[in-house]
Amino acid sequence: MSQPVMEPCLRQPTWLWYEDGMSRAIARRAYAPKLPARIVQRASKGGFTSLVRSLYLRNLAAIHAMLLEGELCARWILDRRALEASLAAVPDAGDHLYVRIMRFVDVQAWLAARRG
Repeated sequence: MSQPVMEPCLRQPTWLWYEDGMSRAIARRAYAPKLPARIVQRASKGGFTSLVRSLYLRNLAAIHAMLLEGELCARWILDRRALEASLAAVPDAGDHLYVRIMRFVDVQAWLAARRG
């Protein structure tokens, strides 16, 4: 990035970037009168975590079965009760617990593929 762009960006305190779980709080507030409400109210710009959240919510039943009946729980690598509690929670956009759960899904899928 160029210096004239970076300097003003770096002058903004990082704790002002987020407000009520929403990223880009300053910009959203500044441009709110000119933007559709849907854009102003969304929690993030989108990206990888938005995709992961969408996949998580769309496949929740399969994720439950895969993890709770999988090798990670069977071998006590994951605490079944803690996992059940985490899976029962409805993730909001600011909570990235679902990203961690999807990492467990990756490991479980890898283990299942190795077993054949």
